[in-house]
Amino acid sequence: MRLIETFSNPKSADEFSKLLSIHHIESSVESQKDAQNGGDLFLVWVQNEDDIDEALKLLERYKIDPGEAQKIQSPQRDQPSEGKKPEQEEKLLNPAEDKRVLKGPVRVRVSPYLMHIRQAAPLTKWVIILCALIFFWSGYQKVSLEKENKALATYVPFTPLALTLIFDYDLYMQKLVEFFKENPDVQIQEGQAPPKELRSIQMIPQFRGYYDIIVEKLIGKEHGEKVTLFGSISKGQVWRVFTPALLHAGILHILFNMLWLWLLGKQVELKIGRLKYLLVMLIVGSVANTAQYLMSGPYFLGYSGVICGLGGFIWVRQKAAPWEGYNVHKTTLLFLGGFVLALVLVQLASFIYAVVLGKDFSVTVANTAHVVGILSGMILAKIPYFYKIRS
Repeated sequence: MRLIETFSNPKSADEFSKLLSIHHIESSVESQKDAQNGGDLFLVWVQNEDDIDEALKLLERYKIDPGEAQKIQSPQRDQPSEGKKPEQEEKLLNPAEDKRVLKGPVRVRVSPYLMHIRQAAPLTKWVIILCALIFFWSGYQKVSLEKENKALATYVPFTPLALTLIFDYDLYMQKLVEFFKENPDVQIQEGQAPPKELRSIQMIPQFRGYYDIIVEKLIGKEHGEKVTLFGSISKGQVWRVFTPALLHAGILHILFNMLWLWLLGKQVELKIGRLKYLLVMLIVGSVANTAQYLMSGPYFLGYSGVICGLGGFIWVRQKAAPWEGYNVHKTTLLFLGGFVLALVLVQLASFIYAVVLGKDFSVTVANTAHVVGILSGMILAKIPYFYKIRS
């Protein structure tokens, strides 16, 4: 959908919309307040990108002769000319179907079925399918582990597939997995000391993010040994920068994220094309995941950082160039932004609680990925390569 023209007169907007309709161009008229003088403005939108060129030509004709719409809609259209059948009169009154004016290249109208395929947003669909496959595959592994090695399934929060995709598969997690593979019958009762070997594993330094480091310094608690950052990635497993986004914790988690992805992702894909859309997702996801890793450590998952980035991208484009036609209501984006803001406030409250009272009140939501995702999407929306509408 693209904004073609803005009228101050509702009659003019309606006439031009009718002119587009006569030429079989689907359009809509939307009214909004003028921020400068408080009057009403009437926006004419064209639904299909393939009709933009023809609509612009009709707009120029309408500006030259504003009465053209009334002439075409005159009563003569409903009254057959003498000696002519109604079907012939209709054909002569519609220049788009009059063979006498068909000179040069002929514009072929795409069938609704083919138009549906063109607008099907295939990349967005494949990402949703991929996330669903990973979710159910990981769930299958979890069920299998509970039968084969209950201790491993109980005390290690990740399946083998998830361990391949999380941001960093560090030494602590590697040793933990090895221990429970070798001791599948171990049971750790509450209040009971764990086995000696397991206690030694728990002493292995692990990176838990700068958030914990800052809190521990503020409350005067001594922080543990320094650890190497980006361990697995530095060994060549670069896919881990993005792949945590493909993991989800539960059915509501993936359902919520995929609904948002379908709502926002297909809009961006249809406007800027698959390649640019893929780059936007990879850049936003990688930057958001890296920021979340630095804040809270490697154990996070979910596509919400990318979704927030897409929301930020669309927000900026709607403000900067509303004629690009991103069909996402303002309240939808405000809801997404308000949800992220609420989570940030909860995180801030937990930080104050931890510093003032010295008690841990952690929030198991990747707030950093949300905020950085939004900012990354907004920055990319300012770069001409990414926001240029495909022809």
